[in-house]
Amino acid sequence: MRHASKAKSPGWAAIAGLCGALASLPGHAARPLVTDDPGVLERGDCEAEAVLGRDRAPGTEAVRAQSLQIGCGLGLQSQIALATSQERAGPERTRGLALVGKTALTAADAPVPLALGWGLAWQRSPGTGWRHAETSVALLAGMELAPGRQLVVNLAHVRDAAARQGSTGWGVGLEQAAGADWAVAGELYGDDREAPWWNLGLRWSAVPERVTLDIAFGRQIAGGRPQRLSVGAKLSF
Repeated sequence: MRHASKAKSPGWAAIAGLCGALASLPGHAARPLVTDDPGVLERGDCEAEAVLGRDRAPGTEAVRAQSLQIGCGLGLQSQIALATSQERAGPERTRGLALVGKTALTAADAPVPLALGWGLAWQRSPGTGWRHAETSVALLAGMELAPGRQLVVNLAHVRDAAARQGSTGWGVGLEQAAGADWAVAGELYGDDREAPWWNLGLRWSAVPERVTLDIAFGRQIAGGRPQRLSVGAKLSF
């Protein structure tokens, strides 16, 4: 099972990982899932997470991305995080910055824990300065189906500042513990403007309660079948 939580990054279409600005605003998901859980870090507890990603669609050049995020619990059932990212496609480089947070709406031991996630994202493209890219809010829900098995569901609204239009994002994920130190996960996620994605992942607690490593692979359910591979590492302190 996941402990506490994580934070997220820009865009529900980018909700896939750092390859697309930062990866889904409300809460830099509980990797290897993109869909976030409603858990919130305790006051004074912090996490630092690094992710490397690669997006590829047939007939196009690969987009390589990396991100770093640091988040901490604030108390009052809330947490906040700052994330930075960079992606490259050939000589082109785009940078992203996001401020994201989460507030629990119910007790952690409620039958269906709920949380409100939010995020603000900025982007810097070649030849331009920093600009506001996206704003988002999301309702995050979770449910323990059985010992070691958790269902998570997200519903979000994302406002694209440049296009001046909004989209509705969603995600449904399932995580299953596989022994004391391993977990496998799968999900579907997307929005009302693009075909959805599927994603599968594996997480290893290399140092229990301290260091976790993960890997995820996903594909868009659409013509051309773009795919995404990412690896991550998290330090809790």
